[in-house]
Amino acid sequence: MPVDFYPGIGNYHLGRYPEAIPYFQQALLQSPYQVLALHFLATSYGMLGEEKNAVQYYERALAVSDQLEHSKINLALSYYNLGEQDKALKVLLSINDITVIENNLPIAKSILLKSYPAAGSEKTPDINNLQGTGLLKLCAQLRTGKH
Repeated sequence: MPVDFYPGIGNYHLGRYPEAIPYFQQALLQSPYQVLALHFLATSYGMLGEEKNAVQYYERALAVSDQLEHSKINLALSYYNLGEQDKALKVLLSINDITVIENNLPIAKSILLKSYPAAGSEKTPDINNLQGTGLLKLCAQLRTGKH
């Protein structure tokens, strides 16, 4: 782990996102494929409302490892905040970890509500009443087109 990562993570956990960013950037100069530095840099940008920067670094992190479920939910949120619902839904549907869905129910529900067929359709589930497992099943159905 690049040494500059550690003061970055310290500032990040204290909510000092502007102060954390240069440390993560420096860590990435030392180790450009360090997924945690990419993830926390992206998240710092997201916390500051800089969604385009967040997307850039989440995508880089996921290009290194597509198993970063927390980066996926955050990337989906960034796309959602940018008004790119199709991309947000695509990323959300790629999440396989039930814990990530359960810990981010409001985000997942918001994306699904914006992206799902109009309410009132007989095929539209009551998304607001679904919990983690139900949302994960719905995501699996949407992935396969069986909804």
